[in-house]
Amino acid sequence: MIPVFYTDSQVHEPDSFSKSPFKPKLLVPLIDQEGGFKFMDPRMIGSISADRLKLVHDPRFVDDVFACKRPDGFGKSNQESVRAIRYTVGNFVLAAEWAAAVSGNPIVWSLTSGFHHACYFSAGTFCTFNALMLSAFELRKFHGTRTLIVDEDAHFGNGCTDIIKHLEMDHYCRYMQSIHTHSGSHMLNLVGYEKALRRLIKTFKPTLIMYQAGADNWCKDPLGGSMTKEELFERDLNTFRAAREANIPVVCNLAGGYAENFDDTLGIHMATGRAMKEVYS
Repeated sequence: MIPVFYTDSQVHEPDSFSKSPFKPKLLVPLIDQEGGFKFMDPRMIGSISADRLKLVHDPRFVDDVFACKRPDGFGKSNQESVRAIRYTVGNFVLAAEWAAAVSGNPIVWSLTSGFHHACYFSAGTFCTFNALMLSAFELRKFHGTRTLIVDEDAHFGNGCTDIIKHLEMDHYCRYMQSIHTHSGSHMLNLVGYEKALRRLIKTFKPTLIMYQAGADNWCKDPLGGSMTKEELFERDLNTFRAAREANIPVVCNLAGGYAENFDDTLGIHMATGRAMKEVYS
């Protein structure tokens, strides 16, 4: 059974174009129906503290967001959203720790998103705090983990690269993004993507992979890319196969997805889950 991390405490509904804050709640019954997954006790998931966030963010920025003196990644300033965002970060951090150092499971699914645009000094589009970087920082500090972030959202994770540079984390945390449309980078085909991923695994030798399976790379997503649903599924399979063959644990989370019919976004995320089952079950 593949572990899944989710808590109702992470859900909020900002007046925003992004449905990411309440998307996980919509996925829960679909995952239950799918089978092959095990929801972890939500009481395990805690609210992340300001002190921990200050490991990878400017202390004044963190304090201002907590005090609602500065807007979050959705442009809001209220305690309800801050509380939910803190649980969202707590979810991913726990899931990453579980994958890297606790469970011995080859893959863990964190029903979270909203991280990779959060920079050291500021929030970014739909992203307030960077749980990817906090997890990489803490896992290195306490477990010696070498983290590879494989980000297949349609938009470049500027927050990750900013924090890696600011904190000089490049020697133990690498960022890879190959399939996207809005950063100006060349888009690799699936064969090129798989080769690039396997080459980086071989040279960097990570001990944990964080995989953001972006639904917004779908060709019909209004903010997205050029891939069909079948190609997105193949992308996920390629990622999981490369990680499993190298015996590297994976923590996978949600990313992107703004389809006019939101069932399309949910379906793409569920296809990622089915790819996990195909490779790991």
